Amino acid sequence: MNSDEEIEPLVVKSLRSKNIKLWLSPYNDSESKIKEVAEEISAEINERNTEKVLSCLFHLRSRALEKLEAKRYNIRVIVRVAGQLNNSIEMCLNGKIYGHQAKSEIATAVGMNKIYRVLVRGRKLLDDSRLLDQGLWTSTEKPLRLLAFACPQEIALDVLAPPPEIALAQAAALLAEKDDLVLGNVSSVGAVSFNKEVKISLVTGITLHAKGRALLDTSSGRSEAVAASIPYLIDADHAFRRVVSLGVQTMIENFALNKLDICRAYAIIEDVSVLPDAQAQLEDASIAINKRIDPRFREACLEAARQGRKIPPEIIPFARLTLLEAIVDFQHGTRNVKQKFQDATYLFNALRIPQHLIEPLLLLGVSRNSAIAAIRRAEGNIDNAATAILDARTKNQTESIPIDAHKLDELRRLAPSTHLETAVNALRHRNNNLNAALNDLLDNSVGHSAKSPQDQESNSLEKNESQDKIKPNIDPAEYARARSLVEREVGSILQGEEDIDALHGCDLHLEDILLARWAPNY
Repeated sequence: MNSDEEIEPLVVKSLRSKNIKLWLSPYNDSESKIKEVAEEISAEINERNTEKVLSCLFHLRSRALEKLEAKRYNIRVIVRVAGQLNNSIEMCLNGKIYGHQAKSEIATAVGMNKIYRVLVRGRKLLDDSRLLDQGLWTSTEKPLRLLAFACPQEIALDVLAPPPEIALAQAAALLAEKDDLVLGNVSSVGAVSFNKEVKISLVTGITLHAKGRALLDTSSGRSEAVAASIPYLIDADHAFRRVVSLGVQTMIENFALNKLDICRAYAIIEDVSVLPDAQAQLEDASIAINKRIDPRFREACLEAARQGRKIPPEIIPFARLTLLEAIVDFQHGTRNVKQKFQDATYLFNALRIPQHLIEPLLLLGVSRNSAIAAIRRAEGNIDNAATAILDARTKNQTESIPIDAHKLDELRRLAPSTHLETAVNALRHRNNNLNAALNDLLDNSVGHSAKSPQDQESNSLEKNESQDKIKPNIDPAEYARARSLVEREVGSILQGEEDIDALHGCDLHLEDILLARWAPNY
């Protein structure tokens, strides 16, 4: 009689010689077949206790089926950590585990304290859902590519501290809820006035987009730096989607430009696994941009660019869309992408401003972005650009009277139903004369200078939403931290500075990299 330790290797050897696979039919679901095999093997190895062999066979079958089950749901992945894109690790994840469990396994595999976000095909991995339920699967030939974001050391040690982009979003939402955040983006101010839910989502989206765009535009095309912008841009997209889902359609600029920035980041890091998401993002951006830019204007700019003439900066979103669509079409193997690459090359050549034209305008005291924006608006005419800068400065001197913060607080206390923007305009109109500004508001005689068109449109809505205007009880220390964070990260947007110039006067460094990488093929 053989011991238990001796039986298993003898049984395995016999099974292999007979080419019996216990995990396949008819052995995987038939006890009678297993009993027949047990009797046959018992006689072969001179084991009188057939039950001992039968028990060993059941154990081997159970173990084989478990391995088969695990293999069936295994998802092969290649993980790259943002900031270390030159290093990657291949591993397997079980499709039945939850997202938070997958993050923990990835963190262990890459040697990080904590992974707080994973992007899969351009989308966030959800913590409370199984991987298979999130549509994750891989073929045996091609593993799935993941982009993981690790917390900085000081954040990773504190499990309660949110990731940087989430902390910024929370801070922006807090300021929006307190109604103390004025944004310079004119295309967004109208939506801010509608209701609290829309305003919080909108302000959060604009703030996150501003930070993500800043990281992207200062990345110099380095993959690690570009990857750092993606969480901000992805979360901004989610915030803008919430705004649109609430019925606000005044988001063309922010909504579309953020999508273009997401795709620019994808193109720089060259991750083909995000192609489905990139294509969907570009389709949405195309709809918004084509609504915004008249087809005749597009054709006129293209024709001017082909002739080597300068073109206005309003065409920049369309130029970026054209280039990104060409790259996605090329990756998909679409034919006839040559024309798109050529059009993109013409457009960006026509938008480039030589340094010798920029330097004289810098002497006027404007930023580089503002100088480039002015030259583009003047379609390359340096004299017209300088005149426009001086005219704008004169206009701003009369319209940008500093607001006395104490008088603003007092005015809002005396007229609690007045929107912040309306109160600011009233004080500016009356050169900080509190009594005069208050009389204007009460008499409703200030007109357009103190009451914005957005206030007029939402006036009836505000009357029905008096409860929405009650200021929440917010801890002063928490509020101070939130405002400090937002001012540090996106101060220029918070103060309304250079918002349009950031687009119209942008450098085209990333576009130059993409054109050099893709356009030479055509």
